[in-house]
Amino acid sequence: MVIGNDLYPPKYSNLTGAIADADHFETYLKGPLAKLSGHEPKILSLRNAKRQQILDGFSHLQTKYTELKDKAAIVIFYAGHGARTRKPKEWIEWKTSNDEIELLCPSDIGTIEDGSVVEGIYDRTISALLNQLSEAMGSNITLIMDCCSSGGITRSDEELEDRSIREIFDPPPARAESDEEIWRRSYGDARGGSAAQGFSGQLYGSHVLLAACGPDEPACESRVSKRGLFSMHLLEILEKEDISNLTYTSLMHKFHLPYRRQTPRCEGHAVNGRLFNNQDCGSDWSFILTHCNNNVITLDAGEAQGITPGSILSFHTSNLTDSPVRGRLLVKDVRMFSSTLKVLPPEPHFDFPEFFYSKVVTTAGSNTSIYCDDRMWLKTVFPLEYIKQAGIVLAKKGQIYDLELVVSGGKVSFHRQHKLVTSHLEKRIRHEVDANDTDTIRRAVCSSRTFYYHLTRRVVDKSEQACRIELTKLGPEYTTSSEEPALVPAGPNIIESEPTTLVVDESIYGMTIYNESAITLYPFVFYFDPTDLTIEEWYPAPFSLAGGGSDKSATGNSNQTVNPPLLPHSWLTIGHGASSVWPWGFLLQENVKKDLGFFRVFLSTHPTPSFFSMKQTSPFPASDIERGGGKREPRLASYRGPSGAPIERCGSRLVTIVQVDSER
Repeated sequence: MVIGNDLYPPKYSNLTGAIADADHFETYLKGPLAKLSGHEPKILSLRNAKRQQILDGFSHLQTKYTELKDKAAIVIFYAGHGARTRKPKEWIEWKTSNDEIELLCPSDIGTIEDGSVVEGIYDRTISALLNQLSEAMGSNITLIMDCCSSGGITRSDEELEDRSIREIFDPPPARAESDEEIWRRSYGDARGGSAAQGFSGQLYGSHVLLAACGPDEPACESRVSKRGLFSMHLLEILEKEDISNLTYTSLMHKFHLPYRRQTPRCEGHAVNGRLFNNQDCGSDWSFILTHCNNNVITLDAGEAQGITPGSILSFHTSNLTDSPVRGRLLVKDVRMFSSTLKVLPPEPHFDFPEFFYSKVVTTAGSNTSIYCDDRMWLKTVFPLEYIKQAGIVLAKKGQIYDLELVVSGGKVSFHRQHKLVTSHLEKRIRHEVDANDTDTIRRAVCSSRTFYYHLTRRVVDKSEQACRIELTKLGPEYTTSSEEPALVPAGPNIIESEPTTLVVDESIYGMTIYNESAITLYPFVFYFDPTDLTIEEWYPAPFSLAGGGSDKSATGNSNQTVNPPLLPHSWLTIGHGASSVWPWGFLLQENVKKDLGFFRVFLSTHPTPSFFSMKQTSPFPASDIERGGGKREPRLASYRGPSGAPIERCGSRLVTIVQVDSER
């Protein structure tokens, strides 16, 4: 569905480039994209579309092509005015941080239809429609929006010589009953938690959003070219690149608009997926954006992310999971959020592009020592050339070690030695591996090394001391305006003592972080499972996806900020309230009476996605994994915004959760 709205009622200003943007996007769909996919696209083309036409368009997508469920890529493109208005006070369950809602502006907004004023199409309505579309057709949905709804832009900003802003400033007020029949239909599919703000959808799961600007920024169109800046640059990238090798994140890395106040954003669960394609493998967070400027190579990760001098990284030209290794790099020096690299000899000469991707191979200083009584078997599985590269030390009898491998009956079991865990759980991990399965054994040892490195490494800043963290059970709060309850804390803070012990049942939990400092913070919350050796993200702060064309600070980081989630002397809710992530739940495996997990909260002054390079899946076979805790629905959000954090600090807090069976 391709929508372009230039003409509006006399009360509002017309645009000159929205229809042109829609026309150019359709041309791309019918030409280069159709040629690449081998399929003629089915396009619903709307120009100067009225409110009901847009709503009918969503219904058309949901019901017309049901035979293509989970096969079709669905793209919704909108160019036109956006707006922001006060949220109806009755919408208690639709949580927003400032009691405002965003809206798209149909061409008949503000006119009278059947005795009523035509309203905009609210973020709540769009979110519900996308959830319903995802349920009917699958989640391979991309929403592209070239409009703005900042609300904070003054009218004087619109009076620019060469550009105008795609926003109206006084839309009709929102009625509490507006589109109620639409968003109530979505409640049957909800699994708990509050809805995401803006156009991101129900907790970011239904689609990927590509937006022209941040929530508090303008989306501009050029009065010279009569095109939207975002749409024009988006199409330049799409027409130039082989999109089969593009992910949503690598697409955003290529954006650098000429207007510094407008910076595109990308949000959604599938931001690491391939563009318009959820069938093929995309990228993962282990790839870290790397820049080359005047022969200086800078990694967008540093001390805060666990990078150390002397570490070795591989470099790749794309962030696709199967991207081949082009060579190796050595970390020369490290700052809080960036590092300087050099080519590791004897690598051949390589002409580095403006930006590329690097992946940690070994972290200097994170060695792990292992022991096994069967010395011959151990040296066969871990030969000298492998352990040198992997940071593994073979301990001898009587020496202290981190992990013991016990071979018995053709199987290998793993016995951890870290007191942080063994003071609560037995040493033996529940998983066993065939003694001749060298790959899995090596992965288990390396995963253990990485797991305990990130769990225990020091972050020297003390900014976390100015923050208070609470974890509470959540319960429903019913309101008279909605059948869907909001989630609110329903008990005391369970982590006042360290460690804390909780009885595992069907309860769900939410976190609240109180910033009692004068510093703006970006929290990143991870859950560490010492049984499966997984490191999973729970809350990802909005973060920068700056590309190679972005300005760089002296530290190597892009001069970029995003809307900070944790302002000075404020608080952030996770899993409840205005949060855009699901709550957390715990689950004991069958016949397990006690388990353990850790939340680690990183409190950063810089919004950077490279924190997620330390995420880790389990090295053990998927059939052996039964999740002991997790989100009700995962979410990844990414967002690229203008200018950098003024200071570089990062602290962390560790929360230990002992989980016991109710009958224990």
